[in-house]
Amino acid sequence: MKFFCSKDCPDGCHFEITESGKFKALPNVFDKSPFFCSKLIKFYRREIKPEECFYVDKGRKIKCDYQTAIDKMSELLKSSRNILFLRGSGSLGYKMRYWDMFFSNFDKCHFVSDNPCDETGVIAHEEDFGVCTNPDVRNLEHVDTIIIFGRNARVVNQHLYSYLKHLKKEIIYIDPIKSETAKIAKKYIRINPATDGILCNHILGSLGYIKNFLNLDETIKLTGISREDIEFLKSKIKPKKTGLITGFGLQRYSNGKNIVQWINRLAYYTDNLDTLYYGKSSSAYLSGISVNKKNKITIKEAYDRLKTGYFDLVVIVAANPLVTYPETNFLKKIFDNVNLVTIDTNLTDTVDKSNIFIKVGGMFAQDDILGSYFFDGVMNKRERFLDTISDTDVVKMLSEKFDFQIKVKSIDEINYEKKALRRNFTKDEIGISLPIMGNGLRLISNSHSLYLNSQLAEDEIAEEFLHISPDDAYKFDINDGDMVELFNEYGNLKIHAKITDKVAKGYVMVYKSKKYFGNTPNILTKMSQTDAGLAVAYYDTFVNIRRAE
Repeated sequence: MKFFCSKDCPDGCHFEITESGKFKALPNVFDKSPFFCSKLIKFYRREIKPEECFYVDKGRKIKCDYQTAIDKMSELLKSSRNILFLRGSGSLGYKMRYWDMFFSNFDKCHFVSDNPCDETGVIAHEEDFGVCTNPDVRNLEHVDTIIIFGRNARVVNQHLYSYLKHLKKEIIYIDPIKSETAKIAKKYIRINPATDGILCNHILGSLGYIKNFLNLDETIKLTGISREDIEFLKSKIKPKKTGLITGFGLQRYSNGKNIVQWINRLAYYTDNLDTLYYGKSSSAYLSGISVNKKNKITIKEAYDRLKTGYFDLVVIVAANPLVTYPETNFLKKIFDNVNLVTIDTNLTDTVDKSNIFIKVGGMFAQDDILGSYFFDGVMNKRERFLDTISDTDVVKMLSEKFDFQIKVKSIDEINYEKKALRRNFTKDEIGISLPIMGNGLRLISNSHSLYLNSQLAEDEIAEEFLHISPDDAYKFDINDGDMVELFNEYGNLKIHAKITDKVAKGYVMVYKSKKYFGNTPNILTKMSQTDAGLAVAYYDTFVNIRRAE
């Protein structure tokens, strides 16, 4: 049986399950070397664990079957005044839209309109081009040079990484973090965080396409890039001969939209739109599952209302905000004092705080139509493999209880079309948005090659270090291997220090979605929006550091 992975990463591994139950990778249209990424199998195994549903009665968790848990959830829905509904986007498939259909029947249900991952970059592309789409990745075969801005493809886009290695093109990698992707680059250029837009503006101005907002000396000072490297970059940008790949991490700054828009302009003015890549969920190709969401609020607005006690019920489907969302201590207190229902594939920190938990099968428990977040237009139909209850089954049972007329379609009834979307650039003038600066060290939380954003890393993953530069280690009297404490007004995190050239002076790096002595990095992250007016500016969190006992 053939499958297309629905996990929350840009690749979308293509594989089949043999009669003996083993995974066999299948070739993709863009990469003929069949493999699946390092994250897939362990999460398949976790999804099929036989964990039980439960509900809480008088402070005690009581295990139950899914029908009892659904009954308990129905009672809460009927008695609640204001409901906050939050769902993930990449772990259960596109049929999660049926949850939106279900909750749209509740007048007092509020939908979280954005997610922390890709909304800012999507808005940047839609404002610039009217659409957020990628050209065929094979267009890169015709360029001379590929410039990667902040996308650690070796970790987050493993099929792209493999394809880039196969192409054997000249690759320039620009990133504050000297990550694994630097290994395939002819030249790695370290840039100061949140200054990629400044760099692109200066290149365009000095090449004569537009006017410069900043002179060369100011650009060098802000970006940290040498005069020689700036000249080198300018020499490599040629019409129709330069590929430009934008990373998702760039939108994790409060000026993230501005950064992405300047990379877009670099592609447009130099006639390289056909080789500009960003990435967006391919659910845009689906039709026939339309939803009228009455009350939409941003993540920031949801936090503000949670602080006032506005919501008496929170329902979370396939998301783990106690790991992936900011201000973890705040959310823990909220979840201790509100009715919380979670529907998920396995136990998470958020599930542990729930009043009701409904265990469902994951991507193998229902048919679906799936695509890649990066390789635009790649779509695949998937049959049901496991005979376990799915989240869509739960939607159907809940709908029957409320007499909602929701018909869940089979994959043959859902329309999808690989549209040839065309970018039409809107020549709106934009300024330069400078990076936010704060007291202390900027905290950057990167992805790891062995686990996804939505689930915690398992204990056998030994990476437990804070990456700190030699300059900052000397400044704060920190030795390699020391236990240190990062702290700010939101919390504190203990972790071992690792002095490394992965980072430079002024910022430190940890891996997200992993616990370090009981806490995850987002215990330190503040709830602040990006310049798109939504999403979260994770990388504009600043921390103090000291040696810990």
